Amino acid sequence: MVFSSEAPRPTRVTAESGIYDETTEVLHLQRGVVFDAASGRFTTDDAIVDSNAREIRGSAPIQGVGPTGRIAADAYHLYEAEGRMRFTGRVRARLEPEPAAAPAPRGETR
Repeated sequence: MVFSSEAPRPTRVTAESGIYDETTEVLHLQRGVVFDAASGRFTTDDAIVDSNAREIRGSAPIQGVGPTGRIAADAYHLYEAEGRMRFTGRVRARLEPEPAAAPAPRGETR
């Protein structure tokens, strides 16, 4: 499944299995769920994709790696329209800021 297909790098969601409810337009993914997004790669074993609300949520543990570090939590909620993700329950994060650019040698500008 591709989320936010109009974005420069859309969010791709894959899983080992899933059940789609046509009446509610909700997809329940299970086992080996992987989110690949511009913000990073996240793995979990449970995801409920609500295409009407443009949200993905899950109550299974999640782990992720992105450009600013690593995160793990007991549950999550991705708000695609707002471009944010909320983590809940025993959230653990390791932030690794990008190294600052080296100053330009004297007399040069960048």
